[in-house]
Amino acid sequence: MELAPKQRLASGFDLKMIAIIAMTVDHVAWTFFSFSTYPLAATIMHTIGKLTFPIMAFFIVEGYTHTRSVARYMGRMALFALISLLPFVMLFGSWSYHNVLFTMLFGLCAIQVYEKPLPDAWMRRLEAGGLPQAVKAILPAASRVVCLLALEAVSQFTDWSLMGVPLILLMYVMRHKGRMMRTLIPIAIVLGFAFVIGALQFIGMYAERGIVNAGDLLNLGTMLGMLLTVPLLARYRGVRGRNLKYLFYVYYPAHMMVLVLLRTLITGG
Repeated sequence: MELAPKQRLASGFDLKMIAIIAMTVDHVAWTFFSFSTYPLAATIMHTIGKLTFPIMAFFIVEGYTHTRSVARYMGRMALFALISLLPFVMLFGSWSYHNVLFTMLFGLCAIQVYEKPLPDAWMRRLEAGGLPQAVKAILPAASRVVCLLALEAVSQFTDWSLMGVPLILLMYVMRHKGRMMRTLIPIAIVLGFAFVIGALQFIGMYAERGIVNAGDLLNLGTMLGMLLTVPLLARYRGVRGRNLKYLFYVYYPAHMMVLVLLRTLITGG
């Protein structure tokens, strides 16, 4: 059945362009519009920025399910994560956490671990070995849990911290659900996790200092912007659109260097 004009589908290219624009708005806000100085502008811009990661997480899942080589996919992402390392540090001024391509790489690894907790060669040796059946049954599951926990632990030092890898993995697990539910459920779970962690942090901050930073509260509230991606992604039906495979990978470090240059020219630092 043909869709009405207002229900026209979104291609992969369309959605990735939305993600790129939202990311740029978010990074402009981090560069020039602090919550303390421009609370309204910062809140609006960061809420828009929260569109980016759910869309990219969705396409990590799409990429995994359609790629001819998971290893090459991971290698390409690792390469651009390393290329983006210095631009990210220059823009955000910290070596304590790293760019979102690392988060996406760890999410991709999490999907692979979920599907194949042990390499095929190890599985064949395990089946051929003389281990008890109980051990043969438990070992892959135990390996899956340990590896996923390790990926989650490492991801806390990347953009989107502890929320990025679970969102990608949940979108993969839920990929066969309805068009709305396959994104709404993972996003709702991650949002719940974010607000619980945020509440605990604010409680600790208030207990220690007697105040809660208003900017941190506003920043947490912008997480609700993730929900805006649900109706957008529901319009995707697997149509790729324009094939600009490396657009995001190239744009990501390039736009950060442009922002660093603009900040230097405008503020001198």
